[in-house]
Amino acid sequence: ITPFVTAGSNGIAVKVTSTWFNRLAYDASLPEAQRKTWTLKAPAGNSPLPPAGLMGQVVLHQGQVMKLP
Repeated sequence: ITPFVTAGSNGIAVKVTSTWFNRLAYDASLPEAQRKTWTLKAPAGNSPLPPAGLMGQVVLHQGQVMKLP
């Protein structure tokens, strides 16, 4: 990210997606015409969703750039 960092305060955005199971379970809870996924064996629409996404703080560490052979 070095070329994008400027003097002063900088920000960074982290985009996170959920698991495929969670997407399938969500779609299964919708009316069939509104579903965006299709599979032969989907989880039930009322399935408990496992945790997904960031599970803690995001930290950037400064390091040294190394070139691999």
